[in-house]
Amino acid sequence: MRLFILAIPHEHSFTSLVIERVMDMIQAGAEYPTISFYIIGGQFNPPIIDFCKTYKAVHLLTLKEAKLLLKTATNENFLHFGASIKGAENQHQYFIPLTTPGAIQPRSFIAKYFQEKAFFKFIKKAKQVLYINEWMQEQVELKFPIAATKGKLAWLPTLAKPIFEWHQLAATKEFLADGYPYFLACIPVAHFIDTLKEFSIFKKWQQSTMRLVFIFDEPKDYNKAAELLKGYKYKENIKVRLAKNLSTDWLAAAYFIMWQGIDCSKTFWIESAVHYDIPLLFDEQMNMPTSWQKAGEVFSFSEKGALSNHFKLYYKDEVYRHARARLGKAWIELANAKRESNSLFQLPADLA
Repeated sequence: MRLFILAIPHEHSFTSLVIERVMDMIQAGAEYPTISFYIIGGQFNPPIIDFCKTYKAVHLLTLKEAKLLLKTATNENFLHFGASIKGAENQHQYFIPLTTPGAIQPRSFIAKYFQEKAFFKFIKKAKQVLYINEWMQEQVELKFPIAATKGKLAWLPTLAKPIFEWHQLAATKEFLADGYPYFLACIPVAHFIDTLKEFSIFKKWQQSTMRLVFIFDEPKDYNKAAELLKGYKYKENIKVRLAKNLSTDWLAAAYFIMWQGIDCSKTFWIESAVHYDIPLLFDEQMNMPTSWQKAGEVFSFSEKGALSNHFKLYYKDEVYRHARARLGKAWIELANAKRESNSLFQLPADLA
C-alpha cells in the first residue's frame, strides 16, 4: 500500500507540528512492511531528510514530483493536515486537523471566513477525519458538527522525545533568559499586562533572577507586547518570543509553564512538557476537556494575587514543584494506556 502524506501545514506556525506527526507515523508504520510512505513537501530540512534515510519504505517527493505521480494514481490513501494539491481529489483522503480555524487569529473577517470555508471543505472531502486526541476532537466537532459523522479518535504512538543534557538546557536558558531560570507563559496578549502586574508582586517579595518568557502565535501580538513592555519596571526580566520558533528544549528548560486562553493546537506542547517533568498551571476559565485537567494545577488566573502566589509557591517550595510535575507524569501515563487499549483507529496501520 502506498500512503501519500502531504507534509505542508496551512500556517507556518504549525510546520514543526506537521513534521513531528509525519515522523511519528513513519516510526509507527515501520513494523508494517506493506506500507510505503510518500512524503510530499515544498522543501525538507536536514533533520527530516536524515530521519527518512533510515527507513527504506520512505520516499521524499517535491510538489512537482507528487503531482505527476498522483496524476496517474487513483484510490490511493492521501493524508493531510489541512492542505491539498492537484491529484488528491482522486484519492482516499484522510484529514488530521492539528488546530481549528481561529487558533491562528485571522487578520480580518474575510480571512476568518475563508479559513472556515477551507476547513469545512477538507472535512467534507475526507473519507475520515482522524483526531490525535480528545481535545482536538471536541473542539473540531463543536465548531463543525458535520465532522462527527466521519470523525474517529486515532492512536498514534509519539516518537521518543530527545534527552537533553544539563549543558544543553543551560544553553537554552542563556538564549531565552540571559542564562537564568524562567517561567514560560502561553497566554493571550490581552492578559499580558495583568500577568506583568502579578509578576511584579512576586519580584517585590523575592528579589530573584527569575525571568518570565512569553510565547505568542502572531507577530502582531508579539509587537504589541514588546510595545507595552517599554514602561514596565522589571522589563529586563521579561522576554517575548514567537511560537513558530519554539523548540522542545524551551519547554524542557522551563521552571513551570502557565496556559491561558489556548486551544487544542497546544496539546502537543502540553504532552511534551509533561514528559520533561515540567509543572503546568492552567487557567480554570480555559475551555479544556475534563480529561486534561489532571495534567497540571487548575485555578483562576483572574483572581487578584492568584498568579503571584503561585510564582512564590513554586519558586520557594521545590518539593511542591516536583510533586506537581509527578502528577502530570501520572496523568499522561494513564491517558496513553487508555488510548492504546481502547481499540482506537491505529495510525498508520488501519490505513493498510
